[in-house]
Amino acid sequence: MSTASLSAHHLGATLAAIARLEAADVRPPRLTQPGFDKWHRFRRKLGWRDFIDLLHDDLAGAFPEPFDRHAWPNQPALDDAQAEALVRAASTPSGQAPLDFLRAQAEALGLTVAGSPSAAPKVQPHHKVLELPGTGGRIAAYQCANDAALSLDGPYTFVAATPAERVAIGLAAVELRANRPRIVTPDELAIALDKGARFDRVQGFQAAPTPAALLERLGDTEVRLV
Repeated sequence: MSTASLSAHHLGATLAAIARLEAADVRPPRLTQPGFDKWHRFRRKLGWRDFIDLLHDDLAGAFPEPFDRHAWPNQPALDDAQAEALVRAASTPSGQAPLDFLRAQAEALGLTVAGSPSAAPKVQPHHKVLELPGTGGRIAAYQCANDAALSLDGPYTFVAATPAERVAIGLAAVELRANRPRIVTPDELAIALDKGARFDRVQGFQAAPTPAALLERLGDTEVRLV
């Protein structure tokens, strides 16, 4: 991940995703358990920050993106009261449809929500598709949600320039129950392109400006901004 600062917004997003997994019976209720009874019986001297760590560690194996906090460049600075407030705010799961949830979380994370994922060209499973920075994986999420032949960990490579983008892509993997997506930084992509990596298609949001140097490196590859 980038060394850019992580904030409570990142934890708010990942906790919201955990609450939805519990509501869907993918995980037993802990964050969403009324009164946090199990946690209070178990916690002894542990604080609410420890509770957040445990919730994330429990899911890091299944969904390293976004729950493996050991891979985050730094940890949001929270006191225990702030941690408890985050937990309580996330304890009522969102009832939004997956794509609506991802849009709401992208906005909460400061990513652009302008653009129309449905306007991107159709992707085939054999394509190699690059998704540009700023989308939070939302174009690919739309395509996968509407085509059972596609998976987020299949034809896509995602470029994430910030921790917020990486978290958002991870949230998409959680919502779609996908394996770990391929995420690269702009520098890692530049190295790959210099070594001959090629893509059938490149997609992104018009409202999330892409560095001209990156577009130049892509040469004559089809780029579609929606």
